[in-house]
Amino acid sequence: MQIAPVIAAAFFELLASKLIPGWVVALAPIEKLRKAKPQSSVSIKGIRALSGDGIFLLLPSIQDGVINARLAFVEDSSCSEVRDVDSGVVCRLRFKECPAPCWIIDGEWVMVDAASIGS
Repeated sequence: MQIAPVIAAAFFELLASKLIPGWVVALAPIEKLRKAKPQSSVSIKGIRALSGDGIFLLLPSIQDGVINARLAFVEDSSCSEVRDVDSGVVCRLRFKECPAPCWIIDGEWVMVDAASIGS
């Protein structure tokens, strides 16, 4: 699987800002991210990441109550809340069975309270 340059740029930007939990760094495919990292800066629009206890959703897009994370890290699939790393807005996720720990490209989660974020 290839990682898009914008994903790598967002990951390293958030890492430099100390907004990525240590457990995410331990799970991350660092070499793949380094290879994908663009040489020049990339404009990142929208929500950069949603973070919870055991889940980290990088570059999520939200549509009709569904979050699609360009890159997701799961340490604990029972995590039920995430917050926007920039605004602090919190939303609840519907439980999703998935293997943990893992990282996933284009993972989807359903929101319980879809109106709280990304609207």
